[in-house]
Amino acid sequence: MSQPDWTALLSELQTPPCQVAALAQLHLRNFEKVSGLFLQSLGAEWTEKKIMSMRIKSVCARVLPDPLRMKVDEMLEQLNAKQFRELIGPPGRVHLITELYYGALKLFIEKKFDAELQSSAQKNNVALTLVNEGEFINEYDFENTAVPFAYRLEKLKRFKG
Repeated sequence: MSQPDWTALLSELQTPPCQVAALAQLHLRNFEKVSGLFLQSLGAEWTEKKIMSMRIKSVCARVLPDPLRMKVDEMLEQLNAKQFRELIGPPGRVHLITELYYGALKLFIEKKFDAELQSSAQKNNVALTLVNEGEFINEYDFENTAVPFAYRLEKLKRFKG
C-alpha cells in the first residue's frame, strides 16, 4: 500500500461521527486502569484513594465504516496464503480494532478533597466541571473525547467485511 493510500485510509477512520452507544451504565470499582490518564493529568499527588466513586457516562462509539470494512476484507483476500500467514503470524492472534468507545468520567469526591482537586485541576490545566455540590460529596465531570476507554476486536483471520 502506498503512503498516499495509507493517508487516505487513515483520514477515513478519523471521520466517522461518534454514535451514541447503548451500553449499561458503567460503575467502576477497580478503576485505576481506566482513570490512569485522568489521574496522571491531575498530578502525582492524586491517587484513586481520594476518589470515592467513578462512572463512565455519555458513552459513544466510533465504528469502522462498512465501505472501509469491505476495503480491508478485499485487501486481505488479495493476499496469497504465504503473505496471509506472514501477516497474522505463527499463533494467528492478530486482531483488528473495529469499534472505539468514548465517554466522560463522572467523579464523586469527598468534600474534604475538593479544594485540593480544584487546585490540581487548575495547576495541570484539566477541564473539570462541578455538576452537583452536596453536603459531604461533590460530583464532577471530566470530559475526554480524545482517548477511548474500550474497544472491540475482531480476529483478522476470521475478518469478514
